[in-house]
Amino acid sequence: MKRFAKTSLNLAAEAAKYRRFWLLDVLIAILLLLIAELASMGLFLPFNLVQYFVQKPLISSEWSILLRSSLSFGCLLFICVLYCILIDKRSLAGIGFVRKNIIKEYGLGFLIGGTMISASVFLCILSGTAQIMEFSFRFSWSILLYLLMFLVQGMAEEVLCRGFLMLSIANRYRPIVAITINSALFMLLHIMNSGLTPLAFLNLFLFGCFASVYLWKRGNIWGIGALHSAWNFFQGNMFGILVSGNAFGPSVLSTELSESAVWFNGGAFGLEGGLAVTITLVISLSILLLIPVRKSILVNS
Repeated sequence: MKRFAKTSLNLAAEAAKYRRFWLLDVLIAILLLLIAELASMGLFLPFNLVQYFVQKPLISSEWSILLRSSLSFGCLLFICVLYCILIDKRSLAGIGFVRKNIIKEYGLGFLIGGTMISASVFLCILSGTAQIMEFSFRFSWSILLYLLMFLVQGMAEEVLCRGFLMLSIANRYRPIVAITINSALFMLLHIMNSGLTPLAFLNLFLFGCFASVYLWKRGNIWGIGALHSAWNFFQGNMFGILVSGNAFGPSVLSTELSESAVWFNGGAFGLEGGLAVTITLVISLSILLLIPVRKSILVNS
């Protein structure tokens, strides 16, 4: 059986009105990202509502970050879906929003994402390059809001890079081309993050490849959206480690990364900048490639 056999997801995506040169698809993805960012800043409104609210004394800096991030990713998700439906004439299924087994696929993806990042932390602990310092969690509503923010963030980035870009390119080019290009864009989306290193670039690309193959094998966007969200939430709010160079609110555990082994634990970029995540992603991707496409979504060529 082919590793990238045509599935019902590909068939639904092929209903798109346009089949473009890959570079045009990339430019459209970047444009959608910019429009979403401008929309989240309130620039399409008579006055900047976001600025108005976040500058109020009643709203702390932490809640301001939550508001900005949630609004930004929410706009990205909405605009990507809107574009695919109104311009590309795709159905929701053609983006990956398949109605069958939503809870099962979402739960499985969330479990896998949490397990993968936990495995990376475990590798760091085994190698002596990280140490769990304390159980520092005190209940805060903000940790639940960070979870909700990450649920939107993970899905938004997956819809942009995989649901839109990868499936659009796959309509005209071979799967490996679609996977490579969308993973490269996903990698470049993090170019302004602090603490970025060459190894972090590689890991971001590998994560994009893993996410692409996962979507192809499972046939819906729910699972990989949940996996992406769990990866970030567990890293930031469970283990207290920077997520792609950014700190996100309170955490259940406090983890200290050795400054002498940033090549392994990622240092200022978080785990994604280190060899531990490289190992996790290479093993996970290798296993995923060996798993056949679900029979229920295969389409006879």
